[in-house]
Amino acid sequence: MAQYVYTMNRVCKVVPPKREILTNISLSFFPGAKIGVLGLNGSGKSSLLRIMAGVDKDFDGEARPMPDIKVGYLSQEPRLDPSKDVRGNVEEGLLEPLQALAKLEQVYADYAEPEADFDALARQQGQLEDIIHAWDAHNLDNQLEKAADVHAGEKDRFGRRMATFIQPNRLNTTTSSNDNLNLLHFILDSQ
Repeated sequence: MAQYVYTMNRVCKVVPPKREILTNISLSFFPGAKIGVLGLNGSGKSSLLRIMAGVDKDFDGEARPMPDIKVGYLSQEPRLDPSKDVRGNVEEGLLEPLQALAKLEQVYADYAEPEADFDALARQQGQLEDIIHAWDAHNLDNQLEKAADVHAGEKDRFGRRMATFIQPNRLNTTTSSNDNLNLLHFILDSQ
């Protein structure tokens, strides 16, 4: 039997003032499933997607992706740090692979130490290389240059660029523009 890539069990969400917008939602998705969420304004579509993406943790019930699944979330209004340029905002979302690259460089340097524990360093190297491979982090500089050609004032376009840059296994978006639908098809078809 195929393993579910995402499971949600008896999820409930209450918003002020004590209005329940999600009640006992249970969902499970097989690999490759393409899911759409439809509903009236205020019915909880965006809340459901934020919970599924792990952005909203204020809910009752259980919601979890399969281990090693990357989830992308394209907000209606991407939150950007105005004190940073585009590259700085992109790098903020890529802390895990950037830190892994830096730590790997340190591991390489540690191999040269006279008292180096080669077994421990090899284990750490393997863990870091797994992270780097999952993010295709050896190509980050090239990808960051491509991402930086978007002006930070173009928030919607910037958010779409970030979603393709992160290459999630699953993308949640709360807007229905044609650009976002095309992006969603692109990501899903490239999996």
